[in-house]
Amino acid sequence: MLIEAAAAELGVPAAELSTRPGMVVHAASGREIGYGDLAEAAMDLAVPAEVSLRAPEEFRWIRAGLKRLDIREKSTGQAKYAIDVEVEGMLCAAVQHAPRLGLGPASVANQAEIEAMRGVHSVHLLDGAVAVVADKFWQARRAVEAAEVEWQQAEAEWPLPEGFSSQGYRDQLLALEGPGLEVEAEGDAAAALDGAETVIEAVYGAPFLAHGQLEPPTTTARFNEDGTLDLWLPNQAPEMFLGAAAEAAGIAPGQIRIHSQMLGGFFGRHFLYRTANPFPQAIALAKATGRPVKLTWTREEEFLRDAVRPIGVARFRGAVLADGSLAISAEVLGEGPTGRWYNAPAGEDGSAHEGISGKPYAIPNRRIGHVYADNPAVIGYWRAVGHSMNDYFYEGFLDELAEAAGRDPFEMRKALVEASPRHVTLLSEVEKLSGGWQRGPYQAEDGTTRARGVALASPFGSEAATMAEVSLDGGEIRVHRVWVAIDPGSIVNPAIIEAQVQSAVALGLSQTLVEEYVYEDGAPRARNFDSYDILRPDQMPEVHVAIVESGAKMGGIGEPGLPGVGPAVANAAAALTGQRFRRGRGHDPEPADRQPGGERDRIGPPLQRQQRPPAEEKDPGNQRGAPWIMQAGQLGDGGEKAGRGHEDREGQNHRHRGIVEEGGLGAAARARLPLQPGHAMRRHRDGEGQPKEGQQPGLAVEAVDGKLGRDMAPEHHQHGDPDDVQQPAAGDRHRQEQPGAAQDKGVAEQPEIEQREDRDDREAFDAGTGRADRDAEIVDPDFLVRHVLGDVLPQEPEQTDDAVEGDPGDRLDLPDRLKQDGEIGQQHAEQRGEPQRQQRAAKHPGVDRADLQGGREKPDAPGRSSVPCQ
Repeated sequence: MLIEAAAAELGVPAAELSTRPGMVVHAASGREIGYGDLAEAAMDLAVPAEVSLRAPEEFRWIRAGLKRLDIREKSTGQAKYAIDVEVEGMLCAAVQHAPRLGLGPASVANQAEIEAMRGVHSVHLLDGAVAVVADKFWQARRAVEAAEVEWQQAEAEWPLPEGFSSQGYRDQLLALEGPGLEVEAEGDAAAALDGAETVIEAVYGAPFLAHGQLEPPTTTARFNEDGTLDLWLPNQAPEMFLGAAAEAAGIAPGQIRIHSQMLGGFFGRHFLYRTANPFPQAIALAKATGRPVKLTWTREEEFLRDAVRPIGVARFRGAVLADGSLAISAEVLGEGPTGRWYNAPAGEDGSAHEGISGKPYAIPNRRIGHVYADNPAVIGYWRAVGHSMNDYFYEGFLDELAEAAGRDPFEMRKALVEASPRHVTLLSEVEKLSGGWQRGPYQAEDGTTRARGVALASPFGSEAATMAEVSLDGGEIRVHRVWVAIDPGSIVNPAIIEAQVQSAVALGLSQTLVEEYVYEDGAPRARNFDSYDILRPDQMPEVHVAIVESGAKMGGIGEPGLPGVGPAVANAAAALTGQRFRRGRGHDPEPADRQPGGERDRIGPPLQRQQRPPAEEKDPGNQRGAPWIMQAGQLGDGGEKAGRGHEDREGQNHRHRGIVEEGGLGAAARARLPLQPGHAMRRHRDGEGQPKEGQQPGLAVEAVDGKLGRDMAPEHHQHGDPDDVQQPAAGDRHRQEQPGAAQDKGVAEQPEIEQREDRDDREAFDAGTGRADRDAEIVDPDFLVRHVLGDVLPQEPEQTDDAVEGDPGDRLDLPDRLKQDGEIGQQHAEQRGEPQRQQRAAKHPGVDRADLQGGREKPDAPGRSSVPCQ
């Protein structure tokens, strides 16, 4: 239509015209007209009944493999999320939720004391929570955590029973009787199984899972003078949030504006879960205070109120019949999120049974049933939804049938899909990608014994074949390589497809090997990442992706790479060990008498997490209690654990500059510093507090999995010579010590750090804050910026063709939310010495050191601003 309008405008035949981005071009005369100039005339033309599409070989952008446009912003901290929103005159809020749904605040015993704390504006009793509104977030957080709340029974849509537990709920599911409502059927599975000589029965399961997204849930709410409401929040369905916000605010949807923010990881987390979103609370607080309010949930509150992936259980019965064909009966037990949130009836809730139903295999006798049962927990969508666990169940059981039939599992799958060219192609492509199928066990070039597993998955209109290669490392499964052949039907941007598959593999491995969200006594056991494991960088394998374009209707790509990962790994592990892994990470403890060749309850590593000691058992000499660190490895001699560190593959030593230049965190702290796995900075003392022979004096400073730890506190800091830091030997692993190990090893006592007179608004380490039990869990931002981030310099990114001089994107700035008040940075600059500051400033001309640490605005840096809620 644009070409027709241009032909009329230029007085030339339409056949002589072509287009380029934004323009219709007449090459013969050199004339061109913009789309905008032709839009009005084009709208008056009749819509053609048939349109000739551009030939694929003429595509400019489709299949071009373009890079994402937001890489630079995300890599340099310039991308803005809900937590970065600033509104003039806004207050900041933090909440303390009731320990479980079904409780509400009766009163706050020390409310007057909290209201008198510095910066506090007001205290509010909400449904199931207490909120504190203050000038700054840390003021609000400190105050709300100091609140002595009396909880009472209250109305709730999904009250969680006081004694609810993951194991108890799983036992209830297993007690349910089948066969359930029929979801899918072919032939007569019941009769075929009754006539089979041998029937294999198995129960597969998967635990609850948290979303664990990086972004804390945040909403900013502002009522305007005209009665309208503005909301800044992350979401995956703005039209649904609009209606819910109107109900919460008591105004019409037309009076509300939703400002959808960039999602800092979501995986299904930002749907409209009524008890798992902060926006109703933010609306109530903005209305009560008459000011804009920015409410941020801490990680602890997020783990407490997440809408978790439901626990999964499936019962299978199967047989290899006399003619070599298969018969399968499967029962899915429980509730899916679509039934919970969209009222899908039992038997029609695809989120409960997808991945067990809809498989591509030609099995003449099969039946899939759904046995519905309410889930007391608040459940939600998780990446790949039902496929995330159900494909694990089905593909694992299919391997069991192949073993019973004495058939190779890869060849059996090829035979079962031989009538589907799309699936035959995928299996052929993944075989080619991996260099050829070999189940194993076999000897790898590095001397390790390895095996491979395979799985097919058909999620959300796409098809995927996955192969995994594993070995045993210290009694645990180690995944070396994963190959994925994926067919989304049609391809737009292959670079995005490959990136999505790689990230899906990471999350698929994480849920298979380490993740587990456990309820005990009506509450989740995990309240932060210190007690909820996620995949470590050293556990990430090589990932190889082949993209197949079958021409089928375009399917999804964000989720289909995940479901095949778990079963491929589990099937490889079974080939390697002779044990069947019927349950994902967690679930039941493994029986001590389990024999090789039998069933093993979980594929993940043994649970070696050290539990947090009760308050009364804490070391009286340490106000914050003994250090409490998750251990990653096995118990060794003398009670010391050796972490599964990541060795330097190149055999090189890398010094991570500026992490603790002016001293070290004490050995008793063992902080998770922001170093990459496999690299540590160490200082050593012998049992008498003196330097060991051949070593420099100092205290141990070791990185653990590249994370910040809970025990990093000022009293553990000691100033020292920044050059007194030794490099680890190549391939050296990280070490962690048991609580009290520093004292046991005779590490010299550390002096207390001098307390600053001005703690700004966060006297985070003052005993009078009411946070004695939580101090060990929270990294004070002053300390983080002053003693850790203070020496992490921004680095110049590699120049690209599109970089222009003076472009603020050419410099790496710390995000505004990491900047603190000016006095902190100034004090630290004085400690480090002005010559060092000038030297670094010359090396990085776009960044002022005091500006980075103090948060002071530079006159020549437009667009920078402080963040009131930080």
